[in-house]
Amino acid sequence: MSEADGKRLLAAFGVSVPRFVLVADAATAGAAALVPPWLAALGMTVSSLLVTLNALRLARVKGAAASAPVPGGDLAGAPT
Repeated sequence: MSEADGKRLLAAFGVSVPRFVLVADAATAGAAALVPPWLAALGMTVSSLLVTLNALRLARVKGAAASAPVPGGDLAGAPT
């Protein structure tokens, strides 16, 4: 990459990032005005519960899969 390319890349990055931040801030402010705080708290609680329950489900499925026999027998001699 030439020095000119590097300068153009930095200039584009310097213009794009502040625009993204402004748009994200505007979207957050707009959502904050539309959603009452109690509903936002309820949504975050439900989201956290779903993530936790999914992690527990995956851990249980992984544990069951680890103890289950592998179809096709022993794969120790299989090429990698």
